[in-house]
Amino acid sequence: MNIWKQLAGLCLCFLFLTPSLDAQLLDRVLRRTKNKIGQKAEDLIVEKASEAIAQQVYKSMSDGFDKMLAEAYQEDSTYQANYGDSVAIKYGALGNSWMARMNEAADVPESYGFDYKMVAVSTQGRNTDEMVLYFAKD
Repeated sequence: MNIWKQLAGLCLCFLFLTPSLDAQLLDRVLRRTKNKIGQKAEDLIVEKASEAIAQQVYKSMSDGFDKMLAEAYQEDSTYQANYGDSVAIKYGALGNSWMARMNEAADVPESYGFDYKMVAVSTQGRNTDEMVLYFAKD
């Protein structure tokens, strides 16, 4: 009879403790579900907003470039009477003067003296670049 009392007491404990454990488990499941739904909604909102912003920036840049090209076309048009003002002629002259300066000889000494030599290796992923650097005390 004593075992029956203990068994009945144990059943009563399980009966009263089980709803509390179920409620805690259900509360954790609901909290995690709410967090996951919130995170997915946040990710979706961020993705859509960033895509809309990028589209607006691209559109404004594209419109700006189109306008710039149209103006350059009008300025460089063969229908203009004054060919000396042509964009191609202006930038061609700038390019020629730049190239002429590139061909000038620089004033450099016959040899250089260095006090230190350093070998540096730069890695990025699987690519490695080795550089040799020379330094002087001056």
